Amino acid sequence: MKKIITLLMLLIILPAAVAAADLKIHKNKKGKFTVKYPADWTIKIDEGGKPFLTSAPDNGANVQVLVDTVKDKSTACAYLAQLDASAPGGRTNLVPEDRRNATAAQVKFMGVKDGCIGAYKIMEGETEVMQGIGVYMNGKSVWILIQTLQSAMRQTHGKAVGDIAKSFTTK
Repeated sequence: MKKIITLLMLLIILPAAVAAADLKIHKNKKGKFTVKYPADWTIKIDEGGKPFLTSAPDNGANVQVLVDTVKDKSTACAYLAQLDASAPGGRTNLVPEDRRNATAAQVKFMGVKDGCIGAYKIMEGETEVMQGIGVYMNGKSVWILIQTLQSAMRQTHGKAVGDIAKSFTTK
């Protein structure tokens, strides 16, 4: 279990500079965010209410960004807890509570005021999937960054999924 948590932590939002010649940049003016993704991945923009979704060529991994607003004062971790509670059957965040908050450097890099991360091991049909979710807030604006990776595709797509997540910014 410790190895799974460590792997999921590596896949979820740990901002750092991402520099690779084979990355494309998507700037979403309506959603007010920027993200880089591999040139060979497919991209869907503003489909079905989702501002951004990029998928690996074999569909073994994807990263999506959702945008929301809150009416009342909230925190990123409270928002993430609501997402967990509303998931069908609920779900358990594998990241220890004391490690869920984004660091000051991370929120500064992303251009937000608050951030919270979650890591999950779930089943999609017969397929074991690792999922990382980062919730980032600035005032009433909320960005949800969801990374999904089939466990069997970890070696193939793990780095790309992490690089996409690390490139996310609201600046």
